Amino acid sequence: MLHSSINHGQVRLQKLLKYAVIVTVPEIKTLLINLTILGPHAAFILRWSLAAACIFAFFQTNTIAQENDSKAITTEKCWEYIPDDPDTVTSSLAGSLLLLKGQSGRLEAVNSHDGTKEWSVEIGGEIISRPVYYNERIYLVSAASSPNGTGKKSVHLRSISSMTGLPIAMTELPASDSYVLQTGDGRIMAIGSSGNLNAFDLDLKREWNILIGGAVTAGPIKFKDGATFASDDSVIRHVSLITGEILDRFPGDSLPTSIARDANGTIYLGDDRGRLYRIDPAAGKVIWTFKSGGRFESIISANGHILAASVDNFLYKVSASRGSVVWKRRLPGRILGDPLTGSDFLIVSVVGEGSAYIIESDKGKIVGKINFDDNLTPITAPVASDNGIMIFNLPGKVTAYRLGTCK
Repeated sequence: MLHSSINHGQVRLQKLLKYAVIVTVPEIKTLLINLTILGPHAAFILRWSLAAACIFAFFQTNTIAQENDSKAITTEKCWEYIPDDPDTVTSSLAGSLLLLKGQSGRLEAVNSHDGTKEWSVEIGGEIISRPVYYNERIYLVSAASSPNGTGKKSVHLRSISSMTGLPIAMTELPASDSYVLQTGDGRIMAIGSSGNLNAFDLDLKREWNILIGGAVTAGPIKFKDGATFASDDSVIRHVSLITGEILDRFPGDSLPTSIARDANGTIYLGDDRGRLYRIDPAAGKVIWTFKSGGRFESIISANGHILAASVDNFLYKVSASRGSVVWKRRLPGRILGDPLTGSDFLIVSVVGEGSAYIIESDKGKIVGKINFDDNLTPITAPVASDNGIMIFNLPGKVTAYRLGTCK
């Protein structure tokens, strides 16, 4: 009976060590008593196991448990910020500034390194684009109800100072429910959800405008001297930022939902049928097709591979040259926006989850989680500042973490 009890205690200790669970003080006392009745060899083994357990018990860290035996990962919370507008819905970066867009039309700028507030302004209407940063200015599109009571909204492209938030220039845009902005070559292009494209110089003087056959559903993405996007007429277009000329046009047979281009100009397109394509725009043909269980909402081209997130709750790493799966990782819910990518790890937020997952980029293993206070669930995908801090937009606050330490 005593021998059985000792063996049971030894097996329990091995399990505790395997899963890095802290051994309690009563367990340690029991094992110390059992050491006195073991033979020399068994006592030696158990003594060293016990020493290892004590290390876990008395030297706790914020180490994240992993699926393999690779180097431990630590995370640290760096700062937290409570926005003036509790209904902050998106965040984006403007150099070292974090821009917080509220539903009421307020825009706030926060230092992304330490979470201190720089400025806050009322735009004068709902902000219907993601603010973008270019040439020390912030550009955005706002919509306000017409003062004459007709119910129509007046839509404007605005530029403001990134240093102070003060207005610089404003110009009118065609009515659309939302806009996406693209910058480059000393210009800013505003693409409306109704299919109108408008280009301006940096002082918001109009240079050209065109109307395409459908609403933009994927992109735009900057490539060379133009912008590539896809629309609900199933067409991919590459438009010159300088002239508005359509430089490339590639028709499809489904609704595009996400798009990416690599440095060579190859296009990767995801659609609502769960298909991922590699397209050679010069030859005008599909090179390969990969099929998943749901529409693709995010595609990232990186280092000869494609990272693609589907509504089937899988994150896929696909070979860019062959279209074959390198790995796939199932997550507990739909992936929220684009993952943050690094040389070794990916940071992924999931809809309805009060945490973010740390995934090893080489093998696709989940190697840790960042658990948010009060189990709050992210509203948008995380963004990364220029000093490696990861910023998460949560209900009523913004919080920042870093792998390793914040200093």
